[in-house]
Amino acid sequence: MNYPQKQINEAIQHARDIYPAESVGFFYVRKGRMRYHRATNISPEPDRFMVSPDEYAAVERDGEIVALVHSHPNASALPSVLDQHAHAASGLDWLIVGLLLVDGE
Repeated sequence: MNYPQKQINEAIQHARDIYPAESVGFFYVRKGRMRYHRATNISPEPDRFMVSPDEYAAVERDGEIVALVHSHPNASALPSVLDQHAHAASGLDWLIVGLLLVDGE
């Protein structure tokens, strides 16, 4: 699937805004238009992400979720083994924002 540059830029900005924490969000389609939802990462671990079931359900009610997006602070966009397993189980496209920043710069 092709994702519009505007939404990709929103996901990258989201990752930069909460750096050094890991960001998570969704690309979803509502009324034929792709959108990006900044989700709240509720994981207690700084190098993991978790979305509350209530937030996921709210986005799902608003449109069709087509992809999960998360960041790898201070790392490449290559998926970890955990990412690979979770991606296979999710049934969604996964996009990873690799952020090689120092102190958010």
